Amino acid sequence: MAQGHRKNSGPNHHTTHGADKRETAIKKALAKLPAGEREKILSELDKTVGKKMRLFKALCLKHPSLEIHSHNVASLSLLILKKLKEKVENRKIIGTPALEISSLTTGVLREGAMFHDIGKIHFSRKMLENPLLNVHQEGMRHKHPERGAVLSRGLLEKDSEIIIRSHHENHGGDHLESPTGKGYPGNLSGEKIPLGARIVRVADSYCAMAEGRTNKRERSQRDIVKEISSLKNKSYDPLIVEAFEEAVKEFNIRKINGK
Repeated sequence: MAQGHRKNSGPNHHTTHGADKRETAIKKALAKLPAGEREKILSELDKTVGKKMRLFKALCLKHPSLEIHSHNVASLSLLILKKLKEKVENRKIIGTPALEISSLTTGVLREGAMFHDIGKIHFSRKMLENPLLNVHQEGMRHKHPERGAVLSRGLLEKDSEIIIRSHHENHGGDHLESPTGKGYPGNLSGEKIPLGARIVRVADSYCAMAEGRTNKRERSQRDIVKEISSLKNKSYDPLIVEAFEEAVKEFNIRKINGK
């Protein structure tokens, strides 16, 4: 049977289109840096193999503190998942939560946690480091989960993309964090928030407070754990908090300030 010419469409077309958009986003994110620094970063990126690593490295070269933070969040997230799976094995968690925990893979969680802040590639350094933002700037900062999900589409696993999008949702849906008084971007709550996002939510909060950032006061592990525990059923899923309280005892955080 004679074969006609086929239009080249489907996954390859969409993948190429997504890659082009990511390259455009990377160049746009670096555009306002001093010319010498921008060229140095682009030169480093040219040596980077793999589309995932290229995107992640672009974020880290622009915002070096986010490289340490991303690794911290991924490590703690995986420890929390390990504790949850142990509880399932020991029948301490049963039913639907147990099924959800059993189905979440370490690969999907690791990827979602490592790339959870990829949307911050669009931030200026001033916006990233300034704890006192006006309402407009805060609203812009709250767009990073959605922007990160868009950047990762077609590059990461779909479930990892969902973690990126939803890692700032509040379990209780009513804790005052965003300008609307709820989590963001979807104002989801409870089990409507994917398990991986609920895990990263806790790990991200702990690491942000414990890493010793220059724009935040130094706090003890005990003080931070106490604060997170006080917000279960508000910002955080109580099942995740319980596993976190065990996991954090085994977690060695890497400090951003080198201490």
